[in-house]
Amino acid sequence: MNTTESASHPFWPPYRVGRKQKRAVLDSRGLEVVIFPEHTPTLMVIEYCMFLNNQHINQHAQFLEKLLVALNENLRLKNGVKME
Repeated sequence: MNTTESASHPFWPPYRVGRKQKRAVLDSRGLEVVIFPEHTPTLMVIEYCMFLNNQHINQHAQFLEKLLVALNENLRLKNGVKME
């Protein structure tokens, strides 16, 4: 198991639609995340991929926002600037 993997989240983004039958959702390494039943509209599979990718992007954006706030606070304390 890779150090970036965990038992609860073994897949790596970005996610994409499989090429053969357009029913599988694959991660960046080609692992099957889910396979939709036959006759599922391709648009539904694409929308699910978009949902997974947006969820991943939002999680990283929230993390980066918290990191930026912490760095700004650290700089303020280092420079002796008091918050009003």
